Amino acid sequence: MNLRQKRIARGVNQILSRLLYEEIRDPELAGVEITSVHMTADLQIAKVYWKKVLSPYPNHENSLASEAGDGDALSVAEQVQNRLMRSSGFFRAQLSQHLQLRRTPQLRFYFDQSFERGQRMERLISEALADKSPPSTSVTQSSEHVAGDGA
Repeated sequence: MNLRQKRIARGVNQILSRLLYEEIRDPELAGVEITSVHMTADLQIAKVYWKKVLSPYPNHENSLASEAGDGDALSVAEQVQNRLMRSSGFFRAQLSQHLQLRRTPQLRFYFDQSFERGQRMERLISEALADKSPPSTSVTQSSEHVAGDGA
């Protein structure tokens, strides 16, 4: 990404993050964070990567998780994705007011799976270390060879 793409991506990230935190009243989008934004070379498309964290509202249960069943993160992500896409018109209108661009970029939302992958890897490593038995201290000598045994 060139400098202009990075600057616009940073602006899109800041504006969308502020909108999600301060202005979006949809409780299902509570706790959605923008992790990164990547602009295409022609600045026409903003690829917005997001993750869902715990709801900032103490009494609000994550109803997407309860609708999805026992931790079906994929369907939760799909539902949040649909809600974000439905809100993209509002997001673009706000972006056009705050960004000085000839054309407001289209928004494409992508669930950022890097956090889940990282947690899964961390869990697998922890399990592997817990399952690993300590190395044996006994030395087995399959062939007894003593160097310099010339008597």
